[in-house]
Amino acid sequence: MSSPNQPPVQVSEPPSAEEPSAEPASEPVLHGCRPGQVIVDMTTSEPTLAKELAAVCHQQGVKLLDAPVSGGDVGARDGTLSIMIGGDAKTAQRLAPLWEVLGKTWVLQGGPGAGQHTKMVNQMLIASTMMGI
Repeated sequence: MSSPNQPPVQVSEPPSAEEPSAEPASEPVLHGCRPGQVIVDMTTSEPTLAKELAAVCHQQGVKLLDAPVSGGDVGARDGTLSIMIGGDAKTAQRLAPLWEVLGKTWVLQGGPGAGQHTKMVNQMLIASTMMGI
């Protein structure tokens, strides 16, 4: 995955998600990471934030994938989530074993922030459908 001695770090509610620091060492999750490690941000946030966090991570030699999910509590419990991934293609592919445990569908949508853009469209389509019912 990341490297033999550096497993990926998965976060669902990073404390710094709303205000990435310009100083990489001050990022709580990033502070404990080593170059070559991967952070998987599974929060639902703004695409611009995912891009900013990816840039901060890149400065430290750490890869960040934004990977919001759809499927709710049942999908999480049953391992059937849909995972929308934004970031480096090689890094996303290396984490295939993780994606396969978490969900039945995982798709690399593009570069940093693309997972968040896809999740945003997903939510709009769900809301539109519900309003039409």
